[in-house]
Amino acid sequence: LSILNLMVTKIGTNLKYWTASQGIADRTLSLFHELASGYSSRKLLLKLDSVSYIMANHTAENFPFLEVPANTRHRTTFYQTLARFLFEDESQ
Repeated sequence: LSILNLMVTKIGTNLKYWTASQGIADRTLSLFHELASGYSSRKLLLKLDSVSYIMANHTAENFPFLEVPANTRHRTTFYQTLARFLFEDESQ
């Protein structure tokens, strides 16, 4: 879990500080989306503090890339990925 936590922390760091780079945002969000797409990996990710932080602080104040007008597609991918976590059925 520590490696996975490190990866998600890096994803958050990229989204926070590399707001001007479309390429980095695209690859970072693609990785985040792929990690959240798998059932088993999503279950593991939900246990991480870094994912909890992203879920609790998902605004443009913490992730400035959300304010960049050219990032409309990235914003959609970001919230689509967060929705996968939000609507995960915890009873399974």
